[in-house]
Amino acid sequence: MNKTLLFLTLGLALLLTSCGGGGGGAPSPPLPQNFSVERDWARDASGHYDYTKQVVKMQWDSVNGASSYKIYKQREDESSPKFIDTTSNTSYTLALYDKDDLIKDITFFVSALLNGVEGKPASQLTSPLPPASPW
Repeated sequence: MNKTLLFLTLGLALLLTSCGGGGGGAPSPPLPQNFSVERDWARDASGHYDYTKQVVKMQWDSVNGASSYKIYKQREDESSPKFIDTTSNTSYTLALYDKDDLIKDITFFVSALLNGVEGKPASQLTSPLPPASPW
């Protein structure tokens, strides 16, 4: 019985080694290149920044074979990125309505989905609202 168990264990180990660890799944897609993020600082009629109309415009290069892309954001006071949306485009516009988004650094992320596998994300840090002019 011990010889049978040893034989099966060795056979399984050989099988896993020859299969590259047994995963054999689809490869992870590369991260999107040339990821850029622009925060549009909208102002109200009196010239003050209007946090209810803040817009973020993102774009990146297409990843060959990707079916879609996942968008995430993480404010400097958050411990991990939060999922925002999935898109099949290589650009995305996001309206931000939270006043804290106006005054915090935010890192945005985009990752490609290829055959159901999500790749590593590209990231871009954006700065908070510029300080008010002293004049």
